[in-house]
Amino acid sequence: MKKIAILSTLTYTILTMSGSAITLAYQGVITSGGGPLGTTGDSFSVIMNFPSSLADTSPSLTYGSYRAFGAQVSSDTQYEINGNILFVPATNYFDIFVSNPTSGSDRFEVEAFTGTGPGGSAFFNLFLVDPTRTALTGDGLPTSLQLPDFATKGSNLFVGGSSYFGTVTSLTYVVPEPTASVFILLSVLLVISNRQRTSRDMTTP
Repeated sequence: MKKIAILSTLTYTILTMSGSAITLAYQGVITSGGGPLGTTGDSFSVIMNFPSSLADTSPSLTYGSYRAFGAQVSSDTQYEINGNILFVPATNYFDIFVSNPTSGSDRFEVEAFTGTGPGGSAFFNLFLVDPTRTALTGDGLPTSLQLPDFATKGSNLFVGGSSYFGTVTSLTYVVPEPTASVFILLSVLLVISNRQRTSRDMTTP
């Protein structure tokens, strides 16, 4: 039984440390501004990943504030204009804000501070606003996010003295189910438990 307890603790620790990554990806069109990286009418796309276990640092019950940084920002987080990868902010950070007030509007916002790219480091954001307050169910990280639920769907990029203002046209937000490794570990624990039970039965007179 001690072995089972140790393995159970180890399994819990591994799963807690590894966590599950939420994927946020969105595409849109630059509607105003522009510069050497793109102009009005050009398309942009963003993909970012962050742990679902990020802690809310805000004491408010209607406003959540989350920060992903360092190793929590996946290396495949990137920003593209017209299919050209401009930034890979793997070693930097981004903030996530979730507002679900009793009055006003629901808001989901991301502010990302990128690594070095054309024109130097950059800042880009995503802001979704729902004045009906039905898009979000609380101030936690959403379990789902549907673009049609929001009236305002914007994303801006600021880099090298230029500003790019855009409208988001599609969005994917994926919260993963428990991975196969979870079931494998649980299966191993079950096999060991059954073997120990069989061993006790064989040694019992």
